[in-house]
Amino acid sequence: MLTHRINTIAELQAEQDRLVGNMRIIRKEFTRSAEQTTAKGRDFLLHNVLLPVGAVGLGAFIAKKLTDGSSSDDKSFGQLENGAEENGSGWFSKLMLVALPLAQQYFVSAKTAEATNDPAAATGNTTT
Repeated sequence: MLTHRINTIAELQAEQDRLVGNMRIIRKEFTRSAEQTTAKGRDFLLHNVLLPVGAVGLGAFIAKKLTDGSSSDDKSFGQLENGAEENGSGWFSKLMLVALPLAQQYFVSAKTAEATNDPAAATGNTTT
């Protein structure tokens, strides 16, 4: 709130200019905060959720295959001799072969785009 009264048109114009300037600063900071939140949220999701879940899933998959007891050299993971999938577990390895490179490419391209949009952040020269 104002602590003084506006008596002239010039004072009104000066106060309006000051408020417009404040709104520009607020809008710029809001945009920066939203971008920062998006980047940090993506990093959090990758490092604290996706990678651990993927590692546990991959570990469980490998452990299951190692303890399966099927040590025949003719069989590959999840396939029988006639090419049919064993217990339907071949779909997971196929999915991982496609999903992991795609996820890696997404995060690398997002990081590259972020670095090209903010050269100060890419070089570590941030003022926050």
